[in-house]
Amino acid sequence: MSDLDAIWADLLDWQKTITVKDEQLSRQKPIRNQNWPPVRKPAEIIVNDNLKPAGLDALKKRLVDTPPFTTAEQRDKGKQAAVPLPRQKPAEKALAEKEKGNTCFQKQDFRQAIVHYGRAIELDPSQAVYFVNRAMAYLKLQMYLEAEADCTRGLALQATNVKALWRRGMARRALGRSEEARRDFEKALEIEPDNKPVKDELNRLPNPVQPTKSTITTKGQQRQTAIERRRLPIKVVDAAYPGSTSNVPQAATASKQPATAVAPPPQAAVLSPQPQQQQQQQQPQPQPQPQANANTKVAAPTKDNSAVAKAAFTLSPMTFNIPKTNLEFERDWKACRYRGADVLYQYFQSIPPSAYGSLFRSSLESDQFEQMVDLLESHYTKEKSNQDIFNVLQGLTQVSRFDMLVMFMGSKQKKALEQLFGRMKGSVDENAIKKLAKVYGIKA
Repeated sequence: MSDLDAIWADLLDWQKTITVKDEQLSRQKPIRNQNWPPVRKPAEIIVNDNLKPAGLDALKKRLVDTPPFTTAEQRDKGKQAAVPLPRQKPAEKALAEKEKGNTCFQKQDFRQAIVHYGRAIELDPSQAVYFVNRAMAYLKLQMYLEAEADCTRGLALQATNVKALWRRGMARRALGRSEEARRDFEKALEIEPDNKPVKDELNRLPNPVQPTKSTITTKGQQRQTAIERRRLPIKVVDAAYPGSTSNVPQAATASKQPATAVAPPPQAAVLSPQPQQQQQQQQPQPQPQPQANANTKVAAPTKDNSAVAKAAFTLSPMTFNIPKTNLEFERDWKACRYRGADVLYQYFQSIPPSAYGSLFRSSLESDQFEQMVDLLESHYTKEKSNQDIFNVLQGLTQVSRFDMLVMFMGSKQKKALEQLFGRMKGSVDENAIKKLAKVYGIKA
């Protein structure tokens, strides 16, 4: 403690000394008319824009490579021989970034290739090849909207760029816009008729829709359109109603035949919904029938007829193509949801649970997730096994932002999940059920 006290005492003495000197300086009067040194004359500094800072490493290398000057004449000659390094132009930098992007693309590092192509575009946005190359990298990553935008910008700079038309057509085909893709491919073939990749992509497109034939009548009459009617194979629209295809012509021919004792099936009215007044006008006038005797009896509808009428409205199993992208799933899901829960179930059960993670890697809507839970409760419990239900629930956990879907799930779906987990007990591994229930926030 003695050493610390001594140090503290020295600091106090130093503080007192500084205070006394400060007071003395404050009492002194300012000295005026002092003799100051003259102001230096301003000097001009010449800056050479062509020179580029080389850094210490380059300076050391130059000093090592250059022999020391012995005389003033040799020093002057060295100054004259020194040539300033030219500054690299933005176009040359952009070309170098493009080469780096091509190298990354060959190594299948498409994201880094996009970065290099983007730098090339920033340095020189007047070259269409940079946009077209980046569009190809976007196509490899299935980023079709970005690829279409880059190809459009490339075509704005060079309208006859076949690669831009070809790659924009590929992007539009993946987005489901077949007609626009067809126009791009046909325009590319006009420029290069022998381009085989463009021909292959054009052949992959579905057949174009035939335009309707229109006929114009004379004055005083209305314009009429004659539509070519042709029979189409029914796959998706009417596959759930197998009796509808055969009932339509029967209903049309039944009106020409004389009335019988058996009533027509009720689905004829459903297939052609019209107002009541129009139906009365369109119904043919009944032909005069011979009067029936008092002993004749009218045949009543039997159970067989009602069974046939009900069988016409039963749903049959449908075949669906497994969607490859989230866009295809959104399109098919909306179409099937409009058809009803049975068709929606048939479509959902056709997708393997192992594909949920890659199919919904961007996002899954909350209402779609709740409808899937409802389908598990209403249809899977009747048609599938408990292991299938477990696989579906396990596959949904691989969806991006799954915790947000569970957070915003409704009370109805939570109750349905509780019933599903209770149902799976005894037939599925209990440890696996507990882990899965914990992820869903359900007490198993």
